[in-house]
Amino acid sequence: MPTKTETLLSSLKINKLTRSQFLTAKAADEVDLDNEFYMTGEVLGEGDMLKEVYDKDGDGIVDNAEKVNGLTVLTAVPAKFTDTTYAVFKGATSSTGGGAGLVPAPSSNQQNTFLRGDGKWASPSQPTVNNSTITITQNGISKGAFGLNQSNGLTIPLTDTTYSQATSTTLGLVKVGYEASDKNYPVSLSSEGRAFVKVPWTDTNTTYSQATSGALGLIKIGYTESGKNYPVELNSSGQAFVSVPWTDSVANNPAITITQNGTSKGSFTLNQTSAKTIALTDTTYSTFVKSGTGAKAGLVPAPSTTAGTTKYLREDGTWTAPPNTTYANFKAPAAGKQTSYLRGDGTWAIPSQPTVNNATITVKQAGAVKGSFTLNQSGAATIELTDNNTTYSAVSTSAAGLAPKLPGNTTTFLRGDGTWSSTSFSGGTVSGATTFSSNVTVNGEFNYDGGLY
Repeated sequence: MPTKTETLLSSLKINKLTRSQFLTAKAADEVDLDNEFYMTGEVLGEGDMLKEVYDKDGDGIVDNAEKVNGLTVLTAVPAKFTDTTYAVFKGATSSTGGGAGLVPAPSSNQQNTFLRGDGKWASPSQPTVNNSTITITQNGISKGAFGLNQSNGLTIPLTDTTYSQATSTTLGLVKVGYEASDKNYPVSLSSEGRAFVKVPWTDTNTTYSQATSGALGLIKIGYTESGKNYPVELNSSGQAFVSVPWTDSVANNPAITITQNGTSKGSFTLNQTSAKTIALTDTTYSTFVKSGTGAKAGLVPAPSTTAGTTKYLREDGTWTAPPNTTYANFKAPAAGKQTSYLRGDGTWAIPSQPTVNNATITVKQAGAVKGSFTLNQSGAATIELTDNNTTYSAVSTSAAGLAPKLPGNTTTFLRGDGTWSSTSFSGGTVSGATTFSSNVTVNGEFNYDGGLY
């Protein structure tokens, strides 16, 4: 009678036996199923993953899968992985730059070093400290010192300081909370405890022009002394002064006498230290008399009680405004008149173009027309002349030419034979076409009717 396991095995193919079926058969009888199935390698696990489907080549590795670690094959996972080759990191020098790449591996005991620009693992150099010892003082008394590179801790005790209220000469404590009064403003504290004063300034125009005799303004220092003109200078506080090279001297005439109408009224000396009062009597002046026979110097008449600046004292003794001193304002050109000119009628206008009676200019050479142009044409006009011979001979009876050299006088004339000769005759009347064969001298009146040759 076959056992339950033998019946089960005879009804199943070994390579399709699941793990649960295998465990059931093993528990059913005493057969050593471990050797029978595991040694032949036919039991591959539970489920429906069959070796004949997923490991067709029999190498014990699944042939293909749709996903790897949840990633879709051929979409999120490439079908073929290739190794990537990287260049070695190239360090920089003082004259050439470096190159990207794999950095060199640090050696043992270099865990506290850094990769330097030249490609080496090194420790950064420490800065040079010129004053390596720091001394702590309080109220001018040394409380202790420490070195910047010391390894141990240092405690420097400072004593509590008690301050009184600040004065104009002593540092001290102040209290905030003052209420503004007139132009005195309180000291306030910011959120960081910093003191400030908020002044309600009103911005005004602080742009100044150069100072004049009638207006305050800016001046420039640096004038070079010239004669008795001395430069304005500034002291260390920015205050202006003039250094005049005075020379103290004793007056040659120490006594000054005051006279009035030829009578001495008193005197004083230039170096006296006490006050001196010299009384002068009132003087009566006559009235100014206008120009003319009785003109006389004297007191001028008082101007009008109404203030003004337009009237002047005339020689007839009256205060009058000079005539013809009222002018109309110049009429400035309006916008868009920048190319206009001021015309005689007082208006701004563009001058009209002159009328050209002969608008076309024709160029001829030896009687032949070589070209023409108009005075108002916009394009260039090129007119070529064919005769380039500009060398001329002297004038002769057979050809035009250059005149003979001037004699440099005012008495001779160019004659028909090409010579400079004088002409003269005395008395008589010459009319019509007349030819003179010798010099002609004109004495007295000469009437020329156009027929003299």
